[in-house]
Amino acid sequence: MPPRAAKKKAAKRKTVHFSSRVTTGRALFDTSEVDGRSKDCRRFRDLILNFSDDQGNRDELTEAQRQIIRRSATLSLACEKAEADLVSGKPFDLDLYSKAANTLSRLLGQLGIYRTERPMIDLSTYLKTPDGDDDAQGSPHTGEASPGSDDAADGDNASEAAEFEPWHANGAEA
Repeated sequence: MPPRAAKKKAAKRKTVHFSSRVTTGRALFDTSEVDGRSKDCRRFRDLILNFSDDQGNRDELTEAQRQIIRRSATLSLACEKAEADLVSGKPFDLDLYSKAANTLSRLLGQLGIYRTERPMIDLSTYLKTPDGDDDAQGSPHTGEASPGSDDAADGDNASEAAEFEPWHANGAEA
């Protein structure tokens, strides 16, 4: 085949892009040398999942966030191992440990240390019963008015709380 025809044929072929096992989430590392069943690997995976869950929806993380999470998991694991060495009497490098802890703190700060709230069931919806007015009776455990009840809303004086009857005071035995 002439060189010109070979170039045309190559240009017509579509390039197929395959993602790595790490990118698709099927593996933590793109090597067969790592045993995913080891104690450290399981802890590393748990840290990645926990940090990812703290960010909210794992599927919506950017690649930069995923990378910061992996580095944070690595440093967390290194700090945990150094702490285990310290308490078991093995040599402990305080300088290396403090560098790792400070770097971890900075990475978690970039990531956002605070847990992102997941959608939860509204408390009033949760507390409602089929008759719909249990939350107006107050808390059955403390005998105090529920935060959303009328008794809590106009509790200007302290004597109202003392006069509030527990839920079982209407003749029903506890």
